[in-house]
Amino acid sequence: MLPARSRKPQDKAHVENMVKIVYKDIYTHIYENEITSLTKLNEQILLYLKDLNNGLLTGKNYSRADQMLFEKTTLYPLHIDRYEMRTVKQVTVSKDGHIRLAEDQHYYSAPFELIGKKLRLQYSRSIVELFHQYELVATHKRIRKPYHYTTDAGHLRAEHRYLADWNPTSFLEQARAIDPILEKYITEVLAKRQHPEQSYKSCTGILSFAKRVGNTRLINACRRAMEMGYYNYRIIEDILKNNMDDYTDEPSPDNMPQHENIRGGNYYQ
Repeated sequence: MLPARSRKPQDKAHVENMVKIVYKDIYTHIYENEITSLTKLNEQILLYLKDLNNGLLTGKNYSRADQMLFEKTTLYPLHIDRYEMRTVKQVTVSKDGHIRLAEDQHYYSAPFELIGKKLRLQYSRSIVELFHQYELVATHKRIRKPYHYTTDAGHLRAEHRYLADWNPTSFLEQARAIDPILEKYITEVLAKRQHPEQSYKSCTGILSFAKRVGNTRLINACRRAMEMGYYNYRIIEDILKNNMDDYTDEPSPDNMPQHENIRGGNYYQ
């Protein structure tokens, strides 16, 4: 059945007429007290439906069943996938080449040529499609994982395809695998910039210290940087270069020694 707003007047009249025919030739022959189960109801409907299809059409010498056999050779097979209702929205491709599906808070890539362009986002329960000027430019499987990125490497510029894993999800997963302290620090690094992609180089540089100096030193450096309130690559580099990650709390000063030349507070009273 066509959607109501796109249905032509003659289509609507045809549908209404079919409803009347089905009601008169099927529904009126089924009595509630004779139906004891859904299976029984379906049996009754199929019985009267067969009679309806085999009956001659008004003013014709053939039935609906005969017409179906005549038209069968021109019909195409049904689509292999079941139809799914779709939602349509307008979105803009961000600087990092992704659009945001607000309902899921998930990000999907679009061809880099369309950065800054407005696209038509069309999505169902299983698929996400992007259109530019009525042309399908991207198709993704729908993922309902918030704040994660789905990226098609083919959508990136050739010189940027190695950056396919440069996204907040990847950075946080790498940091979490090392230590919760590092994950918390990377989260703050990403949050300090207006656009997450501005902090990608910092995140990559910070995580690279794990191989260069080891996990323990990197974790301690992040802990020290958090105490200082600084969240960037440069501060971690400075802390490690100056061995500020290897620290202990400064000892509290011992009590002043007793001496006859040391005046107490009472001297000035």
